[in-house]
Order: sequence, then C-alpha cells, then structure tokens
Amino acid sequence: MAASMTGKCSLVADIGSDHAYLPVSLILSGNALRAIVTDLRQGPLENSRRTAQKYGLVEKMSFSRGSGFGALDGYERPDVITVCGMGGELIKSFIGERPDIARGSVLVLQPMNNAGMLEKYLRQQGYSVTDQAISTDGIHYYRCMRALYTGEREDDPDACDCEFPPCLIEKRDPVMYSYLQKRLDTAERILCSMERGAAADTSAAGETRKLVNILKERIGRYDS
Repeated sequence: MAASMTGKCSLVADIGSDHAYLPVSLILSGNALRAIVTDLRQGPLENSRRTAQKYGLVEKMSFSRGSGFGALDGYERPDVITVCGMGGELIKSFIGERPDIARGSVLVLQPMNNAGMLEKYLRQQGYSVTDQAISTDGIHYYRCMRALYTGEREDDPDACDCEFPPCLIEKRDPVMYSYLQKRLDTAERILCSMERGAAADTSAAGETRKLVNILKERIGRYDS
C-alpha cells in the first residue's frame, strides 16, 4: 500500500526503516532509483544494510542513524519521504520539528493510530492530502496518505472527513466499508452498555451517539 503511494521517483527516504523492505521494494520495482534509509538505533540500521546486501543494492542506498527528518541532514533532498508503522503523534512531531525538510518532498505517511488527527494537522499546516488508501490483515486496519505542501492552510478542517476520508467512500473502497462497519459495531456496543447503566445521560454517551450517527451516514453513502 505504501509503495503504491510513492509513484516513480529518483530518491526516496524511508524514516525509521527497520529492515528497509519498503525502499528495497521500490528500487527493485523501478519506482525509485536510490534510497536513504534512516533509523534511530544502530541495530535496525544494520538490519537494513543486510537487506540491501541480500538484494545487491548497497551502492544504491545510503544509511543514516538519527531521529526523524533530522537524519536527512547532509543528504540530497529526497523526492519522496516515507514514514510508516509509527504513531500519528510521532509522525506529527517529525513534521513539526523539521518543516524545512518536510515541505520539500512528497510525504507518504502510514500512521498506526491517530490518522484523523494527523490529517487534520497536515491540512492546518498547509499540506494537501492528495491521495489515501486503507488495507487490512483481517484484524487490524492500516491507513496511508500522500501529502504535499502547498501553503494553503485550513483553519478548521472537518474532523469527520479527516477521520473517515470521503475519497475512500467515493471510491467505494470495500476495506473502508469494512472499517466503518467495525467502528459502528463497536460504538453501538459501547452505547448500549452506557444506556443500560448510569452513563446514559453523560457527555460521553452523547459523543458516542454522535459517532454512531456519523458512521451510519458514512456507510449509507455506499448505497447512494
């Protein structure tokens, strides 16, 4: 999913690469000519180097130890920066700490949580989220977004649209439908439990009812 978001590029940088599977895949498929692989710890960086050696790509890859986008200091500016498998708050901090780097490349981001918060932050900071995808391993759902800095900031992006992207619903994405249904089932169970107890009239119950209605409306778009 993340690889499909990068498109073709000359240089890709993978932040927190761990084993370098993504950049190696991009080079082997012809979607990237070269890659910069970064990680905070030496162990994962050595894992990345071994993966590159296995596929004969060491000469096409650079390896940098460091935190976040700062690990790219001193290197050529990448066309695409990928950050996958990290929390949304951590990805947000990478972007906020080094906007000089983040604004110069296409960002392909796959947060493990807080995806809606991350999209809202991006739009508030002047990034356009140009594409999104969602996948599942049958238990967990993984969302990926492609963003580009345009400078056009949104003061108050719609929180529901950030949490449940309309573009995925418009595509009639079956995984998004499954995700919405799972979220609805969970919210309805929680609400039912609240309404049977003393929490029926609390603000938390009110927010859960609101979420149930939003999810039903989004699911209903698949039939419209």
